[in-house]
Amino acid sequence: MLADTLKFVTSAIQQRRRLAIRYNGQVNLCVIEPHILYRTQDGMLALVAYQKGSYQSSVRRGTFWRPFQLKRIDKIYATDEPFSPRVRQGYETVAALIAGEILAKLDLASDEHGTAELGMREQTAQTEISTYTQAVQNLSGQNAMEAG
Repeated sequence: MLADTLKFVTSAIQQRRRLAIRYNGQVNLCVIEPHILYRTQDGMLALVAYQKGSYQSSVRRGTFWRPFQLKRIDKIYATDEPFSPRVRQGYETVAALIAGEILAKLDLASDEHGTAELGMREQTAQTEISTYTQAVQNLSGQNAMEAG
């Protein structure tokens, strides 16, 4: 299962296609835009994605950066929905926060709009980054509890 998940994620990053996943026992599918696949310093496979929300309207709304542990993805579905890199939402800053070995990431050089989008709005980017940083801290605390 992990090998299939790894294959789906890598392909989705290369093709800039959204994924629909069921994560960590959740009932509803969430839609994500995978940006970076990496191995953490403690060897865990993880994904940084921009979560677009859920297919269910009663679930958390809004869009935000979020880390996902690959081993906690219960189901994964490829979609035909393309996406553009989330440069304005702080992609480069989020990418800089990753500690570990990057296995796959979006290629901004092939994005004709990437340069134009670099003039991101600071307030929006900082909010997105703060949300992501908090999620990473929660994830790290969860790993520490599992190890203990």
